Amino acid sequence: MHLNIQSIVPKLELIAAEYSCHELLSFTESWLSPQVSNEAILLPGYKTPFRRDRVGKAGGGVIVYVKDNLNCSERRDLVVCGIECIWLEVRFKTKKYLYGTFYVPPNSSPQRQSRHSPLQIDDDLICEDTKKGKKIHDYFCGQSNLDDSNTHLPDIPDTRTDGLGDMTISGNERLIM
Repeated sequence: MHLNIQSIVPKLELIAAEYSCHELLSFTESWLSPQVSNEAILLPGYKTPFRRDRVGKAGGGVIVYVKDNLNCSERRDLVVCGIECIWLEVRFKTKKYLYGTFYVPPNSSPQRQSRHSPLQIDDDLICEDTKKGKKIHDYFCGQSNLDDSNTHLPDIPDTRTDGLGDMTISGNERLIM
């Protein structure tokens, strides 16, 4: 599940009460800083969250909570500098899933829209494990705030009038809620 949370700290009780049925919780615009400890944002039943706080100014950031019973590891090798993102390799039973959560702020610089953006999902970025003989499934969620012509992703209907949409992309539509 993905939400643009716009400050997670005051909403932790609501999140724990309403969303504990989900195995993975992804939030963009967490608005966290290094002054907020992981202990202060723990959710019952979930591992210590994976987080990427915005550096240099307030706002932004991403955070992902994973249920205690899931086996996962962070894929720092997929992180692109300057992009607020978290990549996890999650194992459900015998299958592996690459789970990415990202936030690209409105009015981002052209460098964030370049070929090196993690939003250009291609064989070089995602399928390296497949080339090594590992079967992996892709799952992405986040808020791009980019012109769709620069994201190199399939067309995704946007029902918001401002033209900015949250994205969830998967090779298996049954995985998307």
